[in-house]
Amino acid sequence: MAYFPILADAAGLKQGLTYGELVFRARTTYRGNTAVQKAIAASTGSRLDVIHKFTEARGYPDLSSIAASQTAIEGGTRRAKGKNVVDPQIMRDQVFAFDWPAVSAEFQAFIKGTVKVIVARKKVPSAKALELMGAHYKENRSALPDEVRNRRDEIVELIMEGFAPDTAFSEALRFEP
Repeated sequence: MAYFPILADAAGLKQGLTYGELVFRARTTYRGNTAVQKAIAASTGSRLDVIHKFTEARGYPDLSSIAASQTAIEGGTRRAKGKNVVDPQIMRDQVFAFDWPAVSAEFQAFIKGTVKVIVARKKVPSAKALELMGAHYKENRSALPDEVRNRRDEIVELIMEGFAPDTAFSEALRFEP
């Protein structure tokens, strides 16, 4: 929820952000929010999925696309898993041209429903999350890409937040690092 207004402001200024910059701005803006203060750049991509789902469901440009990992920015592409490579400049131009303040209230209403679902997830202790991740990896090793090894910390964090192992793996692999 904290990322939407920051991304909307950046879009209005026609700026892209790294995940690190987005987390820094959120921490600076929401100093009293414990969850925001604990946010890390490595898991930002999965957290932006709420914004992506909001925009996708309404046919809006993907506001989350103006934030990317430093690696994606330096490489010049951002690719959703299983989809074609998308020119990041085309994505940014669409986002920059959109009237984000006009849909801010709509996003706030969307987020209220989403929070109810998120709060319902049961937290998982670290040791159990590691166990669940290992079991899922062993069962699905042949179907998983090699890059999954680079996403271990993010997968464990997602499982600890209450995501099922299959969801944690797919979310962690959703965007290239």
